[in-house]
Amino acid sequence: MPTIGEAAPGLTLLNAWQGLFFPRATAAPIIERTARDILDVIDTPEFAARLPVGNSPMVMGPAGLAAYLRRDHERLGRLVAAIGLTAD
Repeated sequence: MPTIGEAAPGLTLLNAWQGLFFPRATAAPIIERTARDILDVIDTPEFAARLPVGNSPMVMGPAGLAAYLRRDHERLGRLVAAIGLTAD
């Protein structure tokens, strides 16, 4: 029996994730400070100890999250178009 990686090379599965979003007009220093504070908490042993077994944070700042969302939107948009999925 092949592994998923062998059976479907290049397949990237979807992962559950959480992100913090601000209104478009939020000042950059507020976003940067909040991101820094959150990343500082994520980097503590106390935070890691509270995560369920098998979970690990996908640590990225605002620019990393924006890039991640753009890649997923492009990738999943192609999938939605290819299979003809609609909101109806």
